[in-house]
Amino acid sequence: MARTHRGWSWFAVFGLVAAVAVSGTGYSAAATRAAAKPVKGGSLTLATTGDATSLDPAKITSVVVTLPGPVASSVFDVLMYEDPVSGKVVPRIAQSLTSTDSKVWTLKLRPGVKFSDGTPYDAAAVQYNWQRAQLPATASVFASVAQTMTDIAVVDAQTLRITLAAAAGQFPRTVAYQLSYIGSETALKADPAGFALKPIGAGPFVITNRLVGSSTTLERNPNYWDAPRPYLDKLVINVIGDVQQIYNSTLSGQTQMGLSTGNGIFAQAKAAKLPSYVTHLNGGYSLQFNTSRPPFNDVRARRAVAMALDPTGMAQAIDGGIVDLASTMFTKTSQLYENIPLPKRDPKAAQKLFDEYAKDNGGPVTFSIEGSVGLATTRAQFMQATLASFQNVKVSVNTVVVATLINDASKSSFDAMMFADNFGDPDTLLFGRYSTGATGNYTKYSNPDVDKALLTGHTSLDPAERKKAYAVVQKAWATDVPVFYWARSAQGWITSTKVRGVTMIFDGNPLTGYLWLRP
Repeated sequence: MARTHRGWSWFAVFGLVAAVAVSGTGYSAAATRAAAKPVKGGSLTLATTGDATSLDPAKITSVVVTLPGPVASSVFDVLMYEDPVSGKVVPRIAQSLTSTDSKVWTLKLRPGVKFSDGTPYDAAAVQYNWQRAQLPATASVFASVAQTMTDIAVVDAQTLRITLAAAAGQFPRTVAYQLSYIGSETALKADPAGFALKPIGAGPFVITNRLVGSSTTLERNPNYWDAPRPYLDKLVINVIGDVQQIYNSTLSGQTQMGLSTGNGIFAQAKAAKLPSYVTHLNGGYSLQFNTSRPPFNDVRARRAVAMALDPTGMAQAIDGGIVDLASTMFTKTSQLYENIPLPKRDPKAAQKLFDEYAKDNGGPVTFSIEGSVGLATTRAQFMQATLASFQNVKVSVNTVVVATLINDASKSSFDAMMFADNFGDPDTLLFGRYSTGATGNYTKYSNPDVDKALLTGHTSLDPAERKKAYAVVQKAWATDVPVFYWARSAQGWITSTKVRGVTMIFDGNPLTGYLWLRP
């Protein structure tokens, strides 16, 4: 039976959080919450590398998931979120989301919460938002997820009963990732188009001015449910296109908090004694193999390439050596971690496999690496140069724009592809990407044991059972190599020394209501 992917969304491409580390002055996400009594007042300027195309909660998307987050979580808050340290789903405006069979779920909301227009944030409002996302006319990026709910019934003002088409033990995590922004039903019905530009939510801030793609100004919501938050009077979110420019702006004091990606930027921040909050992701930057056609329908070709590549050399040549190499599928901080090594560089073993493949198939391992413009192509070219030193392998590089990369991935029209498999809890990505028949399975990987394990991880409510299942997956990744992880992703925030209360949710976004400025 074909399994339904949870919609082709950008966070599946660029990654989710597994844990948080803090460098620079040595703050921790938890410590910043309790280190000192928060001070009310002041204005904070935050910088990201891009903006959301829409702030409609059914359509919030951008090239990188982190980009709309500060605006979206400021306006809407969240029903629930995944804590990036523990990996647990934490209720926020929701009080709980529970089930005894993984199929029928009960959502309980906090009483008395109101949207900034004064209307109630109740079970009917959540029902309306989720049913609206199900409608084809809405064109929601989360439609496939919303449509897994076959019934959404209001029990009372604070209670919803949700029936799923199939058991899903990680449904709360799905809600946290994709269905957690809830807008005012009254405002959505009155002006859907206008709502996308100036939305009404129940978050700590309200938008006072927005220039899409440039800057968004927000002021504190005086009726915010989580008093005494927010602590700030004003929040300005600017778009600065380059992470180095964001770092420079933060260093100079023009920006107090900036989005950062890449270990090199965080190393600069550490040297400058600027606090940085870095996400450690499972999986990582990767080379994806199309297992449905030659040469990578032969596991020997996949293993040969994995053992021939030189992640250490690539990191030194391209990233100044500042890269967290991926030796296992999961990070050691993950509760699901097993010490099962992925294939590592072994030129002799790689050459033997290349020779075996050529002998049995009448020619060398011949393929193209597809990558988007920028570092992905630079790294693909480094891989090409590395593989050129081996016999019986021929490699070309195909550079494309991101839209083409996504299109080719969805159609499985590639040999090998530079991509990112960044994830916190594995069910958020792996079930829809590597189960046999899943619409998101663009590598066309198929392994019955992995299918069974991924289904267990998807449906089970038992942590021990899930850990055992994902051990099977980690063993398969080490032997089957449907994808080769070469380095972990690094993304997070750099701040001035005055910023406190940095509290991140699953995708690396900050809960802006917690932020405050030290005098």
